[in-house]
Amino acid sequence: MQIIQNYEDFVELARGVHRPELAKREGQVYQIWEDGEITVQESGDLLWQSEIHQVVEGIQDLSLPMPVIFHAHCYAFVSATDAVKMGRAVIEVCRLLNGSTCVSVKDAHIEYYEAIIETKAHAWGIGRGAA
Repeated sequence: MQIIQNYEDFVELARGVHRPELAKREGQVYQIWEDGEITVQESGDLLWQSEIHQVVEGIQDLSLPMPVIFHAHCYAFVSATDAVKMGRAVIEVCRLLNGSTCVSVKDAHIEYYEAIIETKAHAWGIGRGAA
């Protein structure tokens, strides 16, 4: 698992896991948004044509950089494993930088988000070593 030591590490990880080719293939694609929200939607020809389903609620007042800017939001297309990896990175960067100009969120929101990420990881069979 990659350890986030600073804001730049998070930005680099977000760029590294972004896989736009997943959105082009038929099936489903996950997205992680600037607030840590994780969604899933149909990919391929149905991308942006059907409902986007929320998998993990984001953290209120959080806005982290992601590779794709979409109107007033930004996101990365990711696999399920990388969605968990990024969720864990969101937790790390929040704990590391909370109270700074980059991140200012309530500790209880971080704890709740972590519980949901780890619940999804367990349900999807993604251990700590995988993501």
